[in-house]
Amino acid sequence: MSRWNVALALAWLISGCARVQPPDHDEHADGHGHGGGVVRTTFTDSTELFVEFAPLVLGQESAFAVHLTWLADFRPVREGTASVVLSGGGSPEERFAATVGDTPGIFRPLAVPVHAGARELRLELVVDGRRDVHELGALTVYTDPSLVPAIAEVDDEGAIAFLKEQQWKMEFSTALVEVRPLRPTLLVFGSVRARPDAEVIVVAPSDGRLLTADALPIVGSEVEAGARMAMLAPALGPGRSFPTPPTRRQHCGSSTRLRSGGTARPAARRSAARPDRTRSRGLP
Repeated sequence: MSRWNVALALAWLISGCARVQPPDHDEHADGHGHGGGVVRTTFTDSTELFVEFAPLVLGQESAFAVHLTWLADFRPVREGTASVVLSGGGSPEERFAATVGDTPGIFRPLAVPVHAGARELRLELVVDGRRDVHELGALTVYTDPSLVPAIAEVDDEGAIAFLKEQQWKMEFSTALVEVRPLRPTLLVFGSVRARPDAEVIVVAPSDGRLLTADALPIVGSEVEAGARMAMLAPALGPGRSFPTPPTRRQHCGSSTRLRSGGTARPAARRSAARPDRTRSRGLP
């Protein structure tokens, strides 16, 4: 048997069913029943095994629900014989065999141990003369049901049961967790967009022009708290003006013009480059 120096992270979930079923749990309509509270998931080079069975007690029946999957295509094993084998402990070997049941991939050996004590458990699959062996480790065959220790329930709240029968009907596979090289990083082009809830509309307190010393930040730019993004130059209203710096002008004096009716008004200021030709009109 191959040695796998890795951990089974989710085997109890994705390989079959929950570890412990409540007493009133019904068997599935498609023929999938539960063997009890002991669960094992193992792999060989050819097959994956998921099995459930009740603790073994001397002279009592223990039903095994054996699920076997070919690793080549992750399809159920549809033929052959699966045997539960008890050995070791100074007692003769015991075998309990079964052929595939009504549901492809599921075998149901019924074990009735006749020797108690420490034993080694394995499952053997024979198909067309080929033999595939899953070593399931040591266990105890108890002399009385009262000696069977309680099996701790697994808190599977929020877990999703994904039965082997469901896996076999789709493109799905299971594997051991292991360290291996990943695909190299790919360079791709993309665009940065703000999250829909990350947009903030700032309302200006008055009309005006938006002035910026530099370009406005683009989406994805980093800014610091308190940084000045832009300034608002308010629009001028009636009677309002920006102060303008004084300019130097040269004047050549002024005279008075009279309108009809005797109204006087200052004459326009003229540049010093032109002679003053202003005369008084309508005066004696």
